[in-house]
Amino acid sequence: MKNKNLLDEDIQEVFKYYIKNDNYLKGALDGLKKHKRRTFINNILSYEYKNLVENNNLKFDEKDKVILPPNLTTILDYDKRTFNSTNLRNFINDLEFELEHIEMELYDDPADFEGGDYYNEDSECDEDYTVEDWVEDQVKDIKDFIDALKAFKMLFSAN
Repeated sequence: MKNKNLLDEDIQEVFKYYIKNDNYLKGALDGLKKHKRRTFINNILSYEYKNLVENNNLKFDEKDKVILPPNLTTILDYDKRTFNSTNLRNFINDLEFELEHIEMELYDDPADFEGGDYYNEDSECDEDYTVEDWVEDQVKDIKDFIDALKAFKMLFSAN
C-alpha cells in the first residue's frame, strides 16, 4: 500500500503491523503523532473499502452479515477509544454520500441493465427484473459494508 498518502516511513511501519494483524499494532499506532494516527486510520478505511468492496473480498457469516477483518476491528476500536469514532463516522458519511451518487448515476443511465424475466430459485417462479432490482444488485456490497461499519459503531458505542 505505497501511495502518496502513506509515504511517511512511520505510517508505512505501522501499516506492516496492520497487514500482519500483529499484536504490536496498537503500540505502533500510539507511537505516531495524533495527526498521523488520524491519517493512518482514514487510509486504512479507504484501503479496506477498496480491498473488501471494490475487489469483491467481502466475507459473510451464516446470517449474511459482513465479517470485518480482525485487524480492521482493532483499528476501529482504536478510533473509538482515541477519537470517539470520529474517523469512522466521517468515513460512513462520505461513503453514504458516494452511494447516493452511484445510485443516481445508475438510475439515470442504466446502460448495462437488461430487463425482462429472470428465474428466482428461492421463489420458484419467474419475476420481472426491474431497474430497481438491478441498481440494488450493483450497490449491494457497498450497502453491506456500510451496514457492517454502522453495526460495529453501534455495538461498541454502547461499551
